[in-house]
Amino acid sequence: MLDGQIAVKDISSCLRAQQLTRIPPPEPRFSGSFLPVALARSGEPRGSRSRWPLLRRDVWEPDRSHLAEAGTSPQRQGTEGGDQLTPAGGVQAGAEPHPRQSSPAFVAHELTAAGLLDHTKRSPLSVEWRMWPALERVQTPGAERPLESSLRRAVPHTAKHKKLDKSTRKKRVTLSLRYRRLQSLRARPGKLRAAQRRAAMEGSMQLLSRDSHSVSHNSKRHYHDSFISMNRMRQRGVLCDIVLHVGAKEIRAHKVVLASCSPYFHAMFTSTYPPSSTTTTTTTTSSRLRDRALLCSLLPLPLHMSLEQSEDEMSESQQTHVTLHDIDPQALEQLVQYAYTAEIVVGEGNVQTLLPAASLLQLNGVRDACCKFLLSQLDPSNCLGIRGFADTHSCSDLLKSAHKYVLQHFVEVSKTEEFMLLPLKQVLDLISSDSLNVPSEEEVYRAVLSWIKHDTDGRRQHVPRLMKCVRMPLLTRDFLMSHVDTELLVRHHSECKDLLIEALKYHLMPEQRGILSNSRTRPRHCEGACPVLFAVGGGSLFAIHGDCEAYDTRTDRWHMVASMSTRRARVGVAAIGNKLYAVGGYDGTSDLATVESYEPVTNSWQVDVSMGTRRSCLGVAVLHGLLYAAGGYDGASCLNSAERYDPLTSSWTSVAAMSTRRRYVRVAPMDGCLYAVGGYDSSSHLATVEKYDPQSNGWTSIASMLSRRSSAGVAVLEGMLYVAGGNDGTSCLNSVERYNPKTNTWDGVAAMNIRRSTHDLVAMDGWLYAVGGNDGSSSLNSIEKYNPRSNKWVAASCMFTRRSSVGVAVLELLNFPPPSSPSLSVSSTSL
Repeated sequence: MLDGQIAVKDISSCLRAQQLTRIPPPEPRFSGSFLPVALARSGEPRGSRSRWPLLRRDVWEPDRSHLAEAGTSPQRQGTEGGDQLTPAGGVQAGAEPHPRQSSPAFVAHELTAAGLLDHTKRSPLSVEWRMWPALERVQTPGAERPLESSLRRAVPHTAKHKKLDKSTRKKRVTLSLRYRRLQSLRARPGKLRAAQRRAAMEGSMQLLSRDSHSVSHNSKRHYHDSFISMNRMRQRGVLCDIVLHVGAKEIRAHKVVLASCSPYFHAMFTSTYPPSSTTTTTTTTSSRLRDRALLCSLLPLPLHMSLEQSEDEMSESQQTHVTLHDIDPQALEQLVQYAYTAEIVVGEGNVQTLLPAASLLQLNGVRDACCKFLLSQLDPSNCLGIRGFADTHSCSDLLKSAHKYVLQHFVEVSKTEEFMLLPLKQVLDLISSDSLNVPSEEEVYRAVLSWIKHDTDGRRQHVPRLMKCVRMPLLTRDFLMSHVDTELLVRHHSECKDLLIEALKYHLMPEQRGILSNSRTRPRHCEGACPVLFAVGGGSLFAIHGDCEAYDTRTDRWHMVASMSTRRARVGVAAIGNKLYAVGGYDGTSDLATVESYEPVTNSWQVDVSMGTRRSCLGVAVLHGLLYAAGGYDGASCLNSAERYDPLTSSWTSVAAMSTRRRYVRVAPMDGCLYAVGGYDSSSHLATVEKYDPQSNGWTSIASMLSRRSSAGVAVLEGMLYVAGGNDGTSCLNSVERYNPKTNTWDGVAAMNIRRSTHDLVAMDGWLYAVGGNDGSSSLNSIEKYNPRSNKWVAASCMFTRRSSVGVAVLELLNFPPPSSPSLSVSSTSL
């Protein structure tokens, strides 16, 4: 127990049994101690800890030596003024209290005399002590007794206090210093309210010394009022000691005001240079003054002030007239006004003159406001101009944001006049960026051709350099033959012919794409795009779904997106570039060979080229830009065949078959190979794994898993192949294991929180997400994710719909969700 703790008995019983009396208090002394503030509840055991927080407050502690001699009377009748307590405990308005009778020491003394404070037993402190300036913020719990009701009326409830239930409010009644607050309010309510209004406008007062004879006054409006007054004097020309000449305009001001807010003027008026004999100085944006102002702005104020102090001063510091060049007169006048008022209006009419002037004078607040305004005005038609403007005036943040905007809206920007006027270097920087946001490489080719043809004679010689930045292998074969090969500007240069041959070779030899990979075969990923997880199709009790939903990691919300044209469960889903593919599946009546692709820009599904074989319960994955479909069920038997889809040629081609028939198999790419994991061969659940090498077009077996698994989730994260859940023939599993290709071994990791089969597993943002599935009794809409660094699974937001036999993939999207898509944020504990 802390020294200086004070206890309060049951307040209700004390109010009934005890009567407050007025006893002249002793002179208070400042203890300087810090006591915990708490409130004992009725019937609370002695020594128990209060649930109220402990606060540190400077405490006025009265001298208690007189308490042994003090007596109590049945009724307190104050002749010296103040409120009076009757035997019934009511409060009567009286004259103004004596100053000593409203002190914290007096209140403590009265409460002690009434038996409400026990200093000897030192039981847990239950009186809330606060210094008198803090009384404005005291909250008063409600109660029904007269004294407590008066306290409640005296100080309004706070919003926080209203959240307490009624019984709690009755128990948690704080009497310390609130009785004095009640006296002040009832004695002079009008004056007190006026004082409160003045305090809110003019500042506050705080005790500084132990004897409370001195106070500190801090006015919040002093600076504002002073600068308003100085601005009025400037407008009338009173006490002005500098006249700025810019163009035909003369601007009067005070040197001290300009120097205090602008490092440029500070350097001008205080720097150490030989004085001039003339009365007028002409100043340009010279490197000397710029460097001096920059140095002053970088150094702490005492340092650059000492740096500038000398016997000789710069000529401007002694002059009353200074002529400025390379600055707009209207902008300078606005900035001088800003120095006095801290207010300025930035708009389309003045931002182009205001930003250079603010940069010169190093008024960073105005400069930032101009950049913020320009950032809000970014549009495909002006973003290149704003980017150049920011580069000219060294606005790095605005430059970065404008450049990012250009990359994100390249298709629209490439059709503007500003793009056609760009120099070669800037065009090369744009089209060579990996962060360029384009639906296909065809848009880049068209933009380059348009830029060249805007000035064919002057830009013809740049065709080879520009075409090297166009990723021709990513163009479709039809586009290469019908547009690129027939373009005279391309055919005229032998370097362009070599690029065309490279692209055709990439198309004609898909099994060699791993070897042919280079910077021109690497897909672009837009800067600022975020991963979005798509859950496609699936089924639940007596239902097969054609709808789809997507999870936005930034907002932790699910959004409904466009539905497929066909309902699909047991579907394979994968992403190539900016497209999502739903392959095969089961529609409730038959197994499917059809394929649909989702375009996030238009939020729509399109029917694509069908597979050569009907497949449900298949494994789907993407390797080197090719979509592979392996195993599955065709409605009659399990399959071991495999085929792949080339989006550049829009065609399916058969590849080598697996050594084992596999239904409910999962497939994942790793290290240039394709891994087929587990499954069901119509007689048993499998633990075997085999991998496909596209260069040799063959499958080879690797180490088997630790457990038999079909309908498991498979994904690759940080160079390891993870397999989660599934079915071993007897029950659904929650165990997880991973494969290390370097050692060809499997080892177990943390198990999932829920048993899952027919779910899907996907890697996103360094986590593994297990989505939907079946726990052996019902379909799930729950999600959990695995952190490989902590080796733990945690719950994530649930889907709208319960989905087993679901397909999942991730797209990198810039603008998500699509317009008018409903969203849902579900508790992570929902099922």
